[in-house]
Amino acid sequence: MDAKSARGAAERLVVLVGDLKDRLDEVEHEPMDYGTGMVIHRAEIHTIQAIGRKRGINLTRLAETSGVTKGATSQMVSKLVAKGLVLKVQGAAPRELALDLTELGWTAFEAHERLHDRMIEAVEAYLGPDAEEPVERLTQAVQELLALVEAYARRVQP
Repeated sequence: MDAKSARGAAERLVVLVGDLKDRLDEVEHEPMDYGTGMVIHRAEIHTIQAIGRKRGINLTRLAETSGVTKGATSQMVSKLVAKGLVLKVQGAAPRELALDLTELGWTAFEAHERLHDRMIEAVEAYLGPDAEEPVERLTQAVQELLALVEAYARRVQP
């Protein structure tokens, strides 16, 4: 492949990655109800998911596993407490707060788990009965795309 063809291929890849990002943004950033009667945003449901999967997790550990600051995690938890989805309870150590879900929080958690199951089923249905090999190929391609985006970010950020 000559330099001009390689540049054209790279340009097509950049456009496709942009299109993929835009479509994922459309799908992922649409808030949902999750059976609670209220709007729950993506970051909120993933916080609920983390708490539901690790009942009794404390704020520090939740921040670490979520990859965001403790301050941002604290704000998110406060918002979810105000919405009636999360409870702050006494932790294992004195003065330690642990997190749990309210009944409404568990409703959202279970609906979100079912959504993930449907997403996995959609992938399996799309790829067919022998999905393991194509899933592995796609996983490798997405990992390469993520590495490419990281390399790009390092080059353009001061």
